[in-house]
Amino acid sequence: MNSCWDVKGCPASHYMDCAAYKQQASCWNIKQGCCCSMYETCDECVIYKDRVRTGQSPETE
Repeated sequence: MNSCWDVKGCPASHYMDCAAYKQQASCWNIKQGCCCSMYETCDECVIYKDRVRTGQSPETE
């Protein structure tokens, strides 16, 4: 399962400061990440929605 920073193609200068990257976890599991402020809930996130759509469990990484 690809991490969000891989899927989004984030440059290292961006993801190196991301809490999810630092903890090697999904932002929805740790409740914080680079783009979390863009969405009111995880259900609005394109990466989260893609995991659900493709049948991958977004709950664990």
